[in-house]
Amino acid sequence: AIWSAVYIYASTIVPVTMQYVFLMVIVVIAAISLGVTVVVQEYFIVYLFASVWPVAWWNLVHYWDQPYNLVIGLFLLLICAVLVSVTNRMYVSFKNMISMNWEREAISQELGDLTGSLRDRNRQLRDARRQLTDLANIDELTGLGNRRLVNTALQEEINRARRSGAPLSIIMLDVDYFKSYNDTYGHPAGDSVLQVLADVMQRATSRAGEVVARYGGEEFILVLPGASNVAAMRTATRLRELVNAEAIPHEGSDVASHITVSQGLVTVRPDSDLEPTKLVEMADKALYKAKASGRNAIEITDAGFGKSGLGAQI
Repeated sequence: AIWSAVYIYASTIVPVTMQYVFLMVIVVIAAISLGVTVVVQEYFIVYLFASVWPVAWWNLVHYWDQPYNLVIGLFLLLICAVLVSVTNRMYVSFKNMISMNWEREAISQELGDLTGSLRDRNRQLRDARRQLTDLANIDELTGLGNRRLVNTALQEEINRARRSGAPLSIIMLDVDYFKSYNDTYGHPAGDSVLQVLADVMQRATSRAGEVVARYGGEEFILVLPGASNVAAMRTATRLRELVNAEAIPHEGSDVASHITVSQGLVTVRPDSDLEPTKLVEMADKALYKAKASGRNAIEITDAGFGKSGLGAQI
């Protein structure tokens, strides 16, 4: 408004040349101001209609005062129309660009959230799968491995021992007169004995790769990779000493006043014919001999595989 007022006032007192220069300044400022319309279109429209529009109409109204007033007025109206059209397109383009950027950011955020959610779901699925695997391989009462875990571990250790030529030992263990204990003290007390025995077996083993598991009922099994019959015998002896040290009363036992265990031990160098079930069967036979010999005993049996067998009865 100030620019238009100054121009209209100056047109009455300054030469025509100065009027044209002043008019050019107004138009150039309007063109330069076009850049700000990207953000504030309304301000530019206000400036245009306050500065250029009044000058255009003043020239049209006073077309007889100067020879070019009519042309200047029409030219200024055309400039206003062009600038309004350009600023509108620029504003719409900028608005669309901002909107697209916001949409991209929103989509990117949603994708990030979705990725994080999928990552969390995958982690939950892995944890659930691991828990299911643990539940399938862990004995609920004792927290040890179960028969399924033993069979898998035995097959892996047999294959490893077959490749390396190292010995493989297993110990089958059974609580002496356990049925009598349950009849005398009750099944909850029997469960407690099995839990104590599980803890003792874990303390008796310390080497990496050794597996302690409940095979069924009151039977337990130890898988000792790389252990010779001598090393396995040391483990069995330590296990018997630890069980005796617990001194759990057992009035129904014929061999001691406390809980005792019998153990069957077998050591082999696996060949191509050896299967996990066969190895367990040999350990079970050794356990049967230990129980038949009076219980609270350790029996080492011949593996019965010719060159594969390491031990003999001790």
